[in-house]
Amino acid sequence: MPHINRIRVNNVKYNFGTQFYDDFILRFDGKNALYDLANGGGKSVLMLLLFQNLIPNCTLDDKQPIEKLFRTDQGSKTIHSLIEWKLDSRFVHDQYKYMLTGFCARKAREELRETAAVEYFNYVIFYRGYNDNDIVNLPLSNDKERITYTGLKSYLKELGRRDMGLEVHVFDRKGEYQRFISRYGLYESHWEILRGINKTEGHVRTYFETRYRTTRKVVEDLLIEEIIQKAFGREDHSEGDMADTLVRIKDKLTELAERKKEICAYDRQTEILENFSGGIERLKDIYKEKESLDTDMVKTYHTLTAVNHRNEKALAVFQKEKEFAEKHIREISRKLDTVKIQENQEHLQRLEADTEAYARDIQQLKETWEKQRRALDLAESRNDYDDYLKARSQWEAVREFLAQDGRENDGILQELQMLARLRFVFDREEKKALTEKMEAVNRIFEETEAGRDAARDEERRLFSEGAVLESQAEEARTQEREAVAQMGQLCRKVPVLILEDIGKTLREKKQQRAENALKMKAHREQQELQAQAFQSLSKRLEESRETVKRLTAEEGELKDFLSAYAMEKEKLKKLLEVYHVQNDEALAAAVGEQFRKAVLDGELKRREIKRLEREIANLRQGIPTVPNPAAEAVVEYIRRCHGLKCVFGGDYLKDVSDYDRRILLERIPFLPESVILESGMSELREDRVLLEKDFGDGVVPVIRLNPVLEQAETVSGKDVLFLSKNPELYLDEKAREEVCRKTEKALEEVRTALERLEDREKTIEADRYYITGVELNYRKYAVQRSLRLQETITGIEAVRQKIAEDEAGLESCRLESERTEKAIEMLQAEADSMDEALEVLEEMRILDGTLEKLRLKIRRLTEALDKNKKQQQAAQEKFETAQEGLKQLDGQKKALNDRFSELEAAWKNLYEAYYSEGEAEKTDMTAEAADARFRGLKEAYEKEHSDLEDKKRLMENYRQMMEKSLQMIEKRGTDPALLETMAREHRLVRAEAAETEAMEKELERLKSEMDIREGTLFRYQENKNKLFGSVAQGVRTIEEKYGSFEQIPLQNEDYSAFEIQQKRALEAVLEKKTKAEEGIERTWRELRSCDDVKRDLERTIRNENILFNRTKDTYGMELDIRKKYRELNEKYLRLRTELQRKREGYEKDRVKAAEELRLIAASELSEAIRREAVLPESFEDASVLIQQMKETAAIIRLEKDRIEKTIQDMMQIKENFEKQCLQRCLSIRAELERFPAYSKIMLDGRQIPMVMLKIPYVKEEMYSQRMSEYIDGIVERTDTYSSPEERVAYIRQQLSWKRLFSVIVTDVNSIRLNLYKRERVKEQSRYLKYEEAVGSTGQSQGIYIQFLIGVINYISMIYSGGGDGSDLHKVIFIDNPFGAAKDIYIWQPIFELLRTNHVQLIVPTRGATPAITGKFDVNYVLGQKMIDKMQQTVIVDYSSNVDVASMEYEKLEFEQEVFDFI
Repeated sequence: MPHINRIRVNNVKYNFGTQFYDDFILRFDGKNALYDLANGGGKSVLMLLLFQNLIPNCTLDDKQPIEKLFRTDQGSKTIHSLIEWKLDSRFVHDQYKYMLTGFCARKAREELRETAAVEYFNYVIFYRGYNDNDIVNLPLSNDKERITYTGLKSYLKELGRRDMGLEVHVFDRKGEYQRFISRYGLYESHWEILRGINKTEGHVRTYFETRYRTTRKVVEDLLIEEIIQKAFGREDHSEGDMADTLVRIKDKLTELAERKKEICAYDRQTEILENFSGGIERLKDIYKEKESLDTDMVKTYHTLTAVNHRNEKALAVFQKEKEFAEKHIREISRKLDTVKIQENQEHLQRLEADTEAYARDIQQLKETWEKQRRALDLAESRNDYDDYLKARSQWEAVREFLAQDGRENDGILQELQMLARLRFVFDREEKKALTEKMEAVNRIFEETEAGRDAARDEERRLFSEGAVLESQAEEARTQEREAVAQMGQLCRKVPVLILEDIGKTLREKKQQRAENALKMKAHREQQELQAQAFQSLSKRLEESRETVKRLTAEEGELKDFLSAYAMEKEKLKKLLEVYHVQNDEALAAAVGEQFRKAVLDGELKRREIKRLEREIANLRQGIPTVPNPAAEAVVEYIRRCHGLKCVFGGDYLKDVSDYDRRILLERIPFLPESVILESGMSELREDRVLLEKDFGDGVVPVIRLNPVLEQAETVSGKDVLFLSKNPELYLDEKAREEVCRKTEKALEEVRTALERLEDREKTIEADRYYITGVELNYRKYAVQRSLRLQETITGIEAVRQKIAEDEAGLESCRLESERTEKAIEMLQAEADSMDEALEVLEEMRILDGTLEKLRLKIRRLTEALDKNKKQQQAAQEKFETAQEGLKQLDGQKKALNDRFSELEAAWKNLYEAYYSEGEAEKTDMTAEAADARFRGLKEAYEKEHSDLEDKKRLMENYRQMMEKSLQMIEKRGTDPALLETMAREHRLVRAEAAETEAMEKELERLKSEMDIREGTLFRYQENKNKLFGSVAQGVRTIEEKYGSFEQIPLQNEDYSAFEIQQKRALEAVLEKKTKAEEGIERTWRELRSCDDVKRDLERTIRNENILFNRTKDTYGMELDIRKKYRELNEKYLRLRTELQRKREGYEKDRVKAAEELRLIAASELSEAIRREAVLPESFEDASVLIQQMKETAAIIRLEKDRIEKTIQDMMQIKENFEKQCLQRCLSIRAELERFPAYSKIMLDGRQIPMVMLKIPYVKEEMYSQRMSEYIDGIVERTDTYSSPEERVAYIRQQLSWKRLFSVIVTDVNSIRLNLYKRERVKEQSRYLKYEEAVGSTGQSQGIYIQFLIGVINYISMIYSGGGDGSDLHKVIFIDNPFGAAKDIYIWQPIFELLRTNHVQLIVPTRGATPAITGKFDVNYVLGQKMIDKMQQTVIVDYSSNVDVASMEYEKLEFEQEVFDFI
């Protein structure tokens, strides 16, 4: 990129004409330069003017466009902006070191203001050094005369021709100018970035953070869209072409996708139909096999019917005999079941009696135990009460001793003597009572002992009597068993024996004999049936022979039809050759297709003729032509995209006079087909989209309105624009004549072609009628009649086989008749044996009476035995009661004797020494109280010096003993009053320890015995309950089974004998039943083996809708029915399963085929399969359906072949377009991968990439697939837009470089961009993520300026084609960048970066510090002075450290002026 040497601005008024730049020149000498100008002094205007040299007609602020300089009368008329560039060595050609770029503009003329506010042009002058037309000397003004807009343009054009030392270029089009200067290092991307930065004063950081906030925005919008796309766009203008190409091929791509789906769908459709046909073929085979089996099934059924009818009558005889036997078996079974229940009932009664007896025994044991327990409690309570009395006596004695403490001994002695006399009285009375009590006990003892002896004698007597009864009963039972055994022997001779009703048995025997006669009658009837069957077979043989004759005749007719059809097929083969198809199905489609094509082609030719006739009619009406689609498209495009006024030429001519029309047509022959444009021709010439747009093979002239209005004799090239592939048609009359000649020739050819098409149409139509006739007369019936022929041949063979079978059946009938005769002989022998059992019936009646008497005797003896056992038990109980009473009386006697002894001992030991004769005093004192007082006084008298405290403790011990004794008595529940009474009556005898221990052991024994007996009782009750339930259930069962429960009277209740007798009778009846069943089996054998078969066959025939009259034939009577049935059953089971599986499979296949067809969008075929391909119910239906499937598949294959031919071209178009898009992606990838290397700048003596870029690409082998899918998606979504403009805009958007690039990236949001952040300590310098590269505002500004330098470096490198670009020069304009970064430490490394990377920095500012200005090589201070009431910007001060010797031109001299600053 060149550096700026000088700049010049001329004749620029701004701020409504109050301020201006007159002829303003600044010299930067390719160095960093700063110009200081107050706010409002025109800094922004100056920068805006300079940018016009790089981006013509641009703005820095939407509120301050360039056209604002021309808005008032005081504004500018013609403005000039010039920059002189010192070129890099690589851009120098012909030794031109300097390049001058200029911009000249004026206010647009009135007629152009609708489309543009200003008119401008740019120019470039190359020169080698100082000259009269360099930036300073170019004559833009002469004194006060200013060069005009057109004057400068003319001057420059003339200068280029006149001065050979210069190279001059003038540009009216912005794009052409920018492409030109880009060849010399002035790139649009570079200056667009700088323009964006300078929209906000000085904030590089604001620019990047606002417009490129994220890494994605940097990559897509900055690197790809702003830099790479524009760099490649210099030479590659294919973006619009690609969009237009995709618009053109969109419908083809859409069609391609559909065609591909159709091809796949056709293959799939054919495959589906073939698979479906295979299933139908298998079903057809099953149907064929089923028809043969159906005939066999009916024939077997008729055979079974005849056999069963023969045996049914014979079966009736044997059935009655069996029913008779079963009736007797039921009666015997009822009796056996009833007897079992009766026996259980008696057992239950015995169990209930035993249970009650056991319960009574247990109750007696409980009473005995309770009595024994009470006796033990009483004995223990007597002991305790005796202890209590003794303790109380001791306690009272001690208490009395303590009470008498201190009394005189004489008084005590007297009282002791008085108490001894009183005791003597008490003892006398008590002994008297004891004597009386002892006498009563002895009397009771004697009575009880006598009762015990009597009970023992009674028990012995009853035992002897029971033994006699038992002996008698056993003898009777022995006699009964002998009689039962004799009865059993007789029962074996009798078939059925019911002893209770012998007469009934005789009647049953007679009935059996009658049934035997019926059986014989049935067999004779069977002989008659066999004779009838023989006659039926003979008749059927005759009918079968007639059927063979009829089928043979039908066979001949069918063969004649098929022969005629074969001749017609030969004719069809010739048509196959004519139409170049392979089969009949394809022939119909081909003929139809040819006919439709002929009709369509004829119609097209007729339309072509009508179009020519319509054009002639239009000419006669004064309208030479009508708008063609291409012209209409041009008019629509101009109005929509440019907003210009235009009209179709033919429409314009309709509104002018005939005279003017004639003149215009003579001078402008192509005017009727032209588009007349009011203004804006230059704009259309710059519209490459319009120029390159495809409007077909014709030419659409676009002509300016002025030459039309002026009726110019000639139209210059600048006034007309030909949009066509061949614009010479409107400029060359000979060319038009040649086209006219060719058109007339083509018209003649169209007419000739139409005649040929009409002839061909007639021929093809005749072929169609012929094919249709063959279809209607032959092909429609060919398959059916061919199948019928096969069926006829098969039928003849089947009938012949049936004849052979019937002949064999006649022989079978003869053999069956012989077997029937043998059966009759067997029945006669069986009847002779029926009377054998009658002889023993009388003997059995007598024996039955004897058994009844014996059983009565046994029953009576049993009752007597039961009574004897009860009497024995009562005598035993009476003996045990008396024995227990004696034991108790012995105890009482002992107690009385003990009391006597106790009284005597107490008198001798205590009282006798103090007794004195005399009268005892009357007192209320009891014997116990007197005894206690005596003992106390005695002890006090004898131990007058005893310790009182010991007495008190002893008294307390006695009291506790008393309480303990009473508590024990109370715990046992013994009434203390009873004990007191016994003591008072001298019946309180102390029980000995051995006695209580014996009583306790007895209680334990009784308790153990009670537990054992209660367990036994529980088992008795459980058995009784079970037996009760069993009996109840048995009764219910008998009632349910036999209707009621009736007890069977038994002799002597000998159940065993009865059961033996009945079982033997049952055996005899069962034997008779077996013989009856054997007789049934002889006639039932066939029924039993074939009747189920017949029912199964009948059910099968009905279920399968087979007609019973399908055949009346039968097999011979000798046929092994069971074997035949097994064979048929096995075949039919297999066939039914197979047929059901095939039918289910067919339905599944049909649903599957329809669904698969629906899924591949063959909805009509799918619906046809669902609706019309119903389940075939026969062999014929299946054959027809298979033929339909084959025809449909053939039609689909023909359509597929036709479509495949059109796909290849479409695929090639799509692949070429996708390769072009993919190549663009690869170019972007290559450039992005160079970005880190291209963004290197010199830093600290080494090149460091300012950025690090990491992009996640997809695998390269996936590129083509992803691009194909992306293009398919664009095509698919384009149709969602309604208007063509929207669709084109959408396609352009989707084909933008950044959108295409996203195709080969896995995730655009995952791209990582790192910026290099330089620190004061270089070791701390590092890379930061782009989004995190912030610090203070100043530091961020430094980072972003550093990034900007890297980006500018990258732009230079990418435009220069790569290589080492470190020596390339660059320029950066930044408006006042010091606002956010004034510290010199921030700018010091930036200036170092600028120097080492050859970057020229030009900064307009205000109030920069000396530290900042000192970093710039060139410094200007600008100001304004008042001239003619306007403020003119002028140079106030200038300083430069540039070596004068190094300057290419003379040093600028100027005079310092003194004026007032505005």
